[in-house]
Amino acid sequence: MKVKAFPEVFNTFGSTDIKNSKKGILNNVILETYKNELLLNKDGCIFKLVHNNLAEGLCVEDFIVCGDFTGPDGIIYLPNEIYENLLLDETNNDINIELFNPPQASKIRLKSGKPILNIISVRDEIENEIKKNHMFIRVDDVISVDNNYFIVQELEPYNICLANNTDIKLEIDEFNFEDNEMDDLKYEDDNERVNIQFDSSIKDYKNINREENITSETYTDRLSLNELRKKRLAFYSKKK
Repeated sequence: MKVKAFPEVFNTFGSTDIKNSKKGILNNVILETYKNELLLNKDGCIFKLVHNNLAEGLCVEDFIVCGDFTGPDGIIYLPNEIYENLLLDETNNDINIELFNPPQASKIRLKSGKPILNIISVRDEIENEIKKNHMFIRVDDVISVDNNYFIVQELEPYNICLANNTDIKLEIDEFNFEDNEMDDLKYEDDNERVNIQFDSSIKDYKNINREENITSETYTDRLSLNELRKKRLAFYSKKK
């Protein structure tokens, strides 16, 4: 379904606070389109957002949870972080949105950014943080607990999973990261965000899809994290 996306500051409809979150304000048309699937899925659903940025030669993908369905028809509101990840602006904000049903996570392996003194206590805090604030989780996501941060290094059974209703095997590796490494990793997922170069002569692409036995096929190479980061910086530098 095609909609126009706007950043959080334009949202005057929903009562849900979407700042610094993975939540979006959707609309009633989306609710009516997917209400049967939403009712049947007791674990909840997330939504996939796809932006074909033809000017930059990129197709960028991200995911959100629904905060509420109070937005006007044809419009959704996104947290600033996700809006920027999709390389959107006021003249280039048409995106596709669809329901996405990842599996529940069975295993999460994390890297710690700092030494851990009490692994049992930290494990409990991480599990509580995931259950409270991370309905879904992806490889390379950043989980902050107190004054430490943890990078998601590995997920099973898929590289994007629900994490809200399951017993999770949690593994923690201790590593230190430099600040620039943290900047490169934060909210940039090379496996699931599917940032690929878009071939305008073909005008089509395929994304990873669980219904396709979790296989991936693209017509051109994916960008690395650093390449995408440079593209993003260049894109917004042009707008200044």
